[in-house]
Amino acid sequence: MNETYTKTKENFEKMIIKYPDGTETKFSERYGDLFLLNPQVFLGFPIGQTLTFSFVINKFLTEHPEITKIIELGTWHGATSIIFGLSMLKRNGKVITYDLVPPSDKWFNTIKGLPIIFKQKDIFKEKTKIEIANAIKGETVLIFCDAGMAYTLKSKELREYCFIAKPGDYVLSHDWGTEVKLEHLLEKNYEGTEYPEGVNNIFDFMESHRQEFFDDYNSLILSLKKKQTNNKFIL
Repeated sequence: MNETYTKTKENFEKMIIKYPDGTETKFSERYGDLFLLNPQVFLGFPIGQTLTFSFVINKFLTEHPEITKIIELGTWHGATSIIFGLSMLKRNGKVITYDLVPPSDKWFNTIKGLPIIFKQKDIFKEKTKIEIANAIKGETVLIFCDAGMAYTLKSKELREYCFIAKPGDYVLSHDWGTEVKLEHLLEKNYEGTEYPEGVNNIFDFMESHRQEFFDDYNSLILSLKKKQTNNKFIL
């Protein structure tokens, strides 16, 4: 590790994140080395995606004009939010992005004029899940899951928000194959998220959607679409 990295990490070790509910945690425990080592940027903001992400997500959204709202779980520096915002601007859509830590003032200045709303809330709280379920009513929505920094939380996040999605909605999850794994989605009960009676695994109510396209570009994205299921599977 070089000297700059070492000094930067020492500073981050001292930083404390204060959450809206009054609890606290160390910055390093939430973001770890990802914050320091990620070499990729988009419009000057670090982005935790593959180099092909901007291309594949724009192609996906262009081919699905019915999507008029994006719920982004995990803002981080907000670079992905800007990509989503530029796409929604053309179709008078909207992006609502959630994180426990707000991006920089520079980011808030950059997104002026883009249809992006930031909310500093815990996506695992029941109140937040109900808020999002209400926000997606009446239009076709893309839910982008990339919030849970702990390996186990990424899959828990995906499982829970697939239930919140409506029939016809799309759910994309980042870190497919690395943090989000097939076995996590097939288990009946995983990290406290249990499938209801009549549901054996996530593919009983979600279907793979254009997965080959995302895999061809090594995007590390799992692409799912909510089936026309019984309402008992929806929050």
